[in-house]
Amino acid sequence: AACVTPDEVPCYGVEISPFRHQTAQEGLQGLQSMGSITRREAARVQLLLGNCGDEQSNGVPSQLLEATHLILTMRRSTKAVNQLCKALQAYGPLPNGRLRTLWSVTKHIKMRKGMYFKRRFMIDGFELPQQLGPDDQLRGGKVTQKMVLHEYILDF
Repeated sequence: AACVTPDEVPCYGVEISPFRHQTAQEGLQGLQSMGSITRREAARVQLLLGNCGDEQSNGVPSQLLEATHLILTMRRSTKAVNQLCKALQAYGPLPNGRLRTLWSVTKHIKMRKGMYFKRRFMIDGFELPQQLGPDDQLRGGKVTQKMVLHEYILDF
């Protein structure tokens, strides 16, 4: 959705799973082939394979440090969000003076200096594609329940 906003800024997606990373790339190509997004909009999207919580690989891709909007989906651990917030704080304010917006799906994030809770809201469920499970068995797709998003403003 971010790639069709009026701003001419790049959009990034970071996925820890190689399978979901490939699925995201196929989804982006599908959106373009169906005409949902233009070639120019698709070109702004850069899908990265990585782990923001991995300290050994310096975790947070440098491209994310200048992002104005971030959305996080975490299943269990908040290690990645802690690493991301540390990296954003170390980077400091955006050069253009804009504040960052951070959305967290289902999980409330530990507050820190320069972080302000804005609101909590619900989104409708959506269809999840088939995916490989931990035992490499293909699991059928399903429709998720409604989800809660927490919105924060980052002044760092």
